[in-house]
Amino acid sequence: MCPGANFDSYVWRPSFVLRPSFPWFYVAGANPADYPGSRIDLAEQTLSLPFTMPALVLLAATAAGGALWRWPGSRLPLAVLLVGALPMSLALFTAIAISHRYTADFIPPLLAGAAFGVAALPTLPPALRRLLGTLTVVLAVVAVPITLATTLHYQGELVWGVPEEISGQYLSLRQQFDAFLTTSRP
Repeated sequence: MCPGANFDSYVWRPSFVLRPSFPWFYVAGANPADYPGSRIDLAEQTLSLPFTMPALVLLAATAAGGALWRWPGSRLPLAVLLVGALPMSLALFTAIAISHRYTADFIPPLLAGAAFGVAALPTLPPALRRLLGTLTVVLAVVAVPITLATTLHYQGELVWGVPEEISGQYLSLRQQFDAFLTTSRP
């Protein structure tokens, strides 16, 4: 077990690559061998939360900043949320498996934190409020193609147990997109 490998996989590491073939954005995943002493039985390719859900992470960070500096009334509810999320987080950080499916376990506390982030925006100076609001919208829009690419690649090629017909349809879709874009160039 190596909490560092799991923490990096879920919270920190930008484990993706851009490739010239559809869907262009691929999850690379952490290599447990990069963490001496780790005992990871299963390490699926996983994209960390700031890259999977950038707008939610930004809003949750806004909530934390607002609670610390501008909105003292939110400190207790956010502390309760944090304490409630700790057991699940610690379990995932110390598990012997890393899976992209487990990132979904972080969604409920992130959504609640993001709601506090939205509520904290009016407490911020107008320029910062506009900047964070604009950045949130941009990150939410960017998250859509990232999620689409991650889902297509993960479900079409990486997950075990997917029928061969589905994997074949995904590979055919990739080839069709790549062929279309190659022949469309001047």
